[in-house]
Amino acid sequence: MVIALHAQENTTISGQAQQAALDDLYGLGYNYDKTFDARIQAVTKDQVIAAANKYLKNHVLVTSSPQAER
Repeated sequence: MVIALHAQENTTISGQAQQAALDDLYGLGYNYDKTFDARIQAVTKDQVIAAANKYLKNHVLVTSSPQAER
């Protein structure tokens, strides 16, 4: 889903140019965005769990949904 959303964000030439300019400005390199898919695919389940444990350790996560009709 992340890769598909990212692909939709950069469909125009101006969007691609803006992304390349920002990546270059932040010191990531002009072609940094071209490696996005590979970087996302390289993330493992264990890395996601480790990040969640690190950053969400002392937080409470609450979700809700509409009440079911009876």
